[in-house]
Amino acid sequence: MIRNTLFMFTSTILRFINGVLLFIIMARFWGPQTFGVFMYPFTLAAIIVILVDYGFNLQLVRDVGKKTQEAHRLTCQAVAIKTILTAIVAVFGLPLILLLKSLEGYRLILGLLLFSNILNSYGLLFNLSFRGMGLFDREVKTVFWSSIVTFLLVGGLVLSGQGPEVIAIGFVLSKAFFLILSWAVYRHLIGGTKFIYPNRRSALTALSSGFPFAAHVALGTLYFSVDTIIIQHFLGAENVGIYQAGLRIMVGGLILTDVLSNIYLSRMAKDSYDRKALISLSTRMTRHCLMIGVFGFICMIGFSDLIVKLIYGSNGFSKVIPLFPLFGIVLLLRYLGASYGILLTVDNRQVVRMVGVGLSVIVSIALNILLIPRFNLNGALFASIITHVFLTAIYIFFAWRQVQSWLIEKRSWILISIAVLTGLFQLFIIPDHNIMRYTVMTGALLFVGLIGITSTEYSNLVKRLQRYASNAA
Repeated sequence: MIRNTLFMFTSTILRFINGVLLFIIMARFWGPQTFGVFMYPFTLAAIIVILVDYGFNLQLVRDVGKKTQEAHRLTCQAVAIKTILTAIVAVFGLPLILLLKSLEGYRLILGLLLFSNILNSYGLLFNLSFRGMGLFDREVKTVFWSSIVTFLLVGGLVLSGQGPEVIAIGFVLSKAFFLILSWAVYRHLIGGTKFIYPNRRSALTALSSGFPFAAHVALGTLYFSVDTIIIQHFLGAENVGIYQAGLRIMVGGLILTDVLSNIYLSRMAKDSYDRKALISLSTRMTRHCLMIGVFGFICMIGFSDLIVKLIYGSNGFSKVIPLFPLFGIVLLLRYLGASYGILLTVDNRQVVRMVGVGLSVIVSIALNILLIPRFNLNGALFASIITHVFLTAIYIFFAWRQVQSWLIEKRSWILISIAVLTGLFQLFIIPDHNIMRYTVMTGALLFVGLIGITSTEYSNLVKRLQRYASNAA
């Protein structure tokens, strides 16, 4: 499991380079206004392509993990369904892009980014098969080369002074390379096996069984993106740029949720019929997620000024600093809910996740419309915090009903207490005394590391790393 975690972590770090670092470079060189002009259609494209993704990042990994011998058939079935969904998006989506007046000045960028997202969706599909089969090393190799190409191409265009339209073209070219490379690696792995065309009945069955996954991912993306759309409507592109600058850093802090979720998902899927093992794994995942979430929360509330100045300099992003503590709360809530959501997926309660996220979308839209005009960007984050509390509570309640366990051990309660105490310290005690604040927060970070990992886990980790190092040598 540690070996797979290392591979998955490497893969996610590579995606971090393109999913976070590239956008930080854009923001730093463009400033809030131009960055907002790019991020508005980027967010819209991510929402539109949800239909093409259809929740395969959860469904395919779980299904291949349970039926590894049928990996190729399941992958071919997913490709066929994805192609049908792409056609639907093209038929119904493109006319809307051309007709909506609110997209005036954004149409070209939106069309290019939508195309690049579709290419990326196909490429990612083959890598999801690698995850389900436990072949994380194959994914790492694929993501490594595609990340290098994307970073050099798009980053080079940004540094050379190109604007949003040219950058969008760069994304199309880089995602095309990702798709071609992923297909080549997958074909080599399968050994030239012919494409298996699914019959109509199996395709309809897959669409039906995959709907809860698709709806969950679609609604999850929507409730995590709707604030940007509403900010654009009420506050304009510059505020979108400021908000997205903070959001990009928070997204970077969330990369480890992908690592832990994918590693535990495949392991928990195999142990789904052993209740005791499933509860044990879920409880351990909760503690590990809390450790990382509390660590990120403390960094965002205690070192916000240092982080923003280091990353964005003085290029008009000082307004991001007071938003950081609120972003930190959202980050902590997302880590807290991760293990409960994965448990529901593994235990065939994906419908609960779908309904929970669907209700959260309604809550998010209503709160953003009410709070953004009154509190500006703070309103968007207030809405996000309330929405995440609502969704996390649903996950925890139904996970408890499923396994009769809160999945929280003593160490997890200590981690939660550390988060509460550091938050109160920052808010009420000495928020403006930097030296004392940095000292206290640094001590809290060290304590989080000691509590989050047991001595046995640390010892096992060191031994396995030493073993891998000696084998590599």
